[in-house]
Amino acid sequence: MKKAMLLALTVSLLLTGCFGGAQPKDTFVYALEADIVNLLPVRLTNVVSTTVSRQIHEPLVKYEDTYDEILPALATEWDMDPSGLSWTFKLRPNVKWHDGQPFTSEDVKYTYEKLLDPATKSVQRANYQVIEKIETPDPLTVVFHLSEPHGPFLDKMSQIPIMAKHHVSVVGMDDYNNKAIGTGPFMMVEWVPNDHVKLQANPNYWGGKPAIETLVFKPIPEASVRAMALEKGEVHYADRLTAEDYAKVAKSNKVTGIEVQSLAFAYFGHNNRNPLFADKRVRQALAYAIDRESIVRDVRKEAAIAASGPIAPTNGEWFNPDVKQYEYDPEKAKSLLAQAGWEMGSDGFLQKDGKTFSFSVILATGDETMRSQGVLIQKWLKDVGIDLKLEFLDWSVMNDRLDHREYEAMMLSMTPTADPDQYNYWHSTAIDNGFNDWCYSNAQVDKLLEQGRRETDPVVRKEIYDQVQAILAEDVAAVFLYHPKILGGLSKNFTGMTEGPVGQAQLLYKVQPVD
Repeated sequence: MKKAMLLALTVSLLLTGCFGGAQPKDTFVYALEADIVNLLPVRLTNVVSTTVSRQIHEPLVKYEDTYDEILPALATEWDMDPSGLSWTFKLRPNVKWHDGQPFTSEDVKYTYEKLLDPATKSVQRANYQVIEKIETPDPLTVVFHLSEPHGPFLDKMSQIPIMAKHHVSVVGMDDYNNKAIGTGPFMMVEWVPNDHVKLQANPNYWGGKPAIETLVFKPIPEASVRAMALEKGEVHYADRLTAEDYAKVAKSNKVTGIEVQSLAFAYFGHNNRNPLFADKRVRQALAYAIDRESIVRDVRKEAAIAASGPIAPTNGEWFNPDVKQYEYDPEKAKSLLAQAGWEMGSDGFLQKDGKTFSFSVILATGDETMRSQGVLIQKWLKDVGIDLKLEFLDWSVMNDRLDHREYEAMMLSMTPTADPDQYNYWHSTAIDNGFNDWCYSNAQVDKLLEQGRRETDPVVRKEIYDQVQAILAEDVAAVFLYHPKILGGLSKNFTGMTEGPVGQAQLLYKVQPVD
């Protein structure tokens, strides 16, 4: 009872001041798990910021909810020359920026040149260094010249929304959030940090004005509070719900449950630069000591698939099932640790060279699923003699620690696209300029990832990425836990909401109130 009262009070305090009572019928309030970090397209680093930014900005091409086909966005057609060294995109005519200025090929060129500029410090830069030159033969044509053929190039074009050259070159990139303009269905009104982001419908959107007039994103870190706000009608969509909260809201006569199997992979990620994890036997021991099936069953309530690597079984032919598996086996873990020179001390923890096997893992405050599985992993590692400390951080602090690689281990999830190219996750150059938060470095994997990018034959690419998955599993680049389902709830006062398998809610312009 006390917990329920506290949650109700928390909801009230979170929502007071932002909404002030009943909302107009054409206002849609979206509860996010965290506040945005950056809306600048070339500096997007997480799903939350991308979800908001994608309502304002648009890429050349896009995926929609099924994520099985690349569709036109700001480009209406495209073509690769026979050599694979140049791509030509024809741009959508009569598209306007939110300030009324015309969208042209110069904006596309500017965006990608800024992305490739080291001074921009974009973690996406490594994905686009194959671009050698960009030409704009006319306002509605842009040509990318590549240094070598690049299999995932079209997929990569879906990931970077285009920036307005005339605007960003004046306002700059460091103070952009409250000044963002795009070509998308919604326009920036205001960002109040840690309170809300408010957008309004773009009346001149090339795809037609959205039915929603006002779109509000509200950061509510605790999943249980998001769920309660949804049930009370104070928000209209809540994502990243726990399995328990989802089960409750899905039964409500006021809420429609939305459940989508994602391409994401949740992981327990040790920092491979730390000497503690230098021995492969130690890394494999960690994998054997963690009971993935128990996490899927008891924490995720079956709303996930146990993982053997970073590519989900639902990603069709790109998934390799024939990799080293790590069934829960604490005795095997103990044996590997002993082989690596660790001996059990009188305090129940392993010792080596006078040091205890002890390290900390950073987790996001408010993420109840991660907290629950963190407690379980802490227990399982203790069972084999490892002292694991749980360190909970606010998202802003955690992002900073991740950016500077300042952690012994972290527990998060990563969301790749449908293309198997994960160069920016596992190539050694992505440690200092990419998403290689694990600081994983393997010369053979580097070579394969480079080959995979050059290759355009899907059969050969399949062989290459099968090898990558096999090495990552053998090496235990990270302990892969599961591929989660995205669990959300939509108020029955609205229809048209979809979640794709990458969890970025890219189709909010299709949401409309129920008459």
